[in-house]
Amino acid sequence: MNPFDLIRFDPGDVEHQAFVYDTFRKSTNHWPWSEMSRTRLMDRLKHELASPGTETRIATPHDMPASFLGWYAVRPPATVVYAFTRYSARRQGVARAALGELGIHVGHSWGVVFWTPACARIQAARRDGALFFDIREAFDERTGS
Repeated sequence: MNPFDLIRFDPGDVEHQAFVYDTFRKSTNHWPWSEMSRTRLMDRLKHELASPGTETRIATPHDMPASFLGWYAVRPPATVVYAFTRYSARRQGVARAALGELGIHVGHSWGVVFWTPACARIQAARRDGALFFDIREAFDERTGS
């Protein structure tokens, strides 16, 4: 059993918005995302989160539901839209368990929509599969970039 709960992201909840959007904004200040306007980038994230089939969850400790450990967005069949874990919760299996519950399993390859330096570190450490990122998807007709 996981030491945390996964709650559904509510785009209308101010606390959910602040956590998801702020952590995303802070971790996408590098190439290729730095080449896209911040407004377009946030619009792209909101589009991805609202897309049919995308599941977005926030991890919270069982005993402190208002304390967020991380958030994870996945779309079928095997694509991580974005994954974020607070530094204080890293290396505790939070992301692995959360993504596993959303259908992304270690040992398989999967796509990544918003590539970050953390993805590069994860890919470098993996021996059981690979992460895939297609730059063409990053700058498609939906973003106008």
